[in-house]
Amino acid sequence: MATIRYLIQSASEQSSIYLQYSLGRGRVIKRRTGFTIDAKKWSSVKGLPILKDEVLKSLKIDLDTLKTKLEIAHNLAIKQGQDIDGIWLQKQIDLAHNKVPKVKLD
Repeated sequence: MATIRYLIQSASEQSSIYLQYSLGRGRVIKRRTGFTIDAKKWSSVKGLPILKDEVLKSLKIDLDTLKTKLEIAHNLAIKQGQDIDGIWLQKQIDLAHNKVPKVKLD
């Protein structure tokens, strides 16, 4: 099973939250989640927002929902024999945010 962690990489007021998706030794994929947070309101120990107000509690719920959707998609991909890589992970994040994938018409 994959391990999912959240982290931020800057100390600014609008720090992007990244998802670190570990599939085993040496197989770690990192992508932006589409969420941002003030770095002062982030717990690097827990990898989640510090729950001080309703906005941060809502953000934690959104991150938990994303994690659940990824776990379900991971199990389905394994069952179907799909390759799990960065493209797959970005597609799943986009689907969780209800983004429509771009289709090139030739």
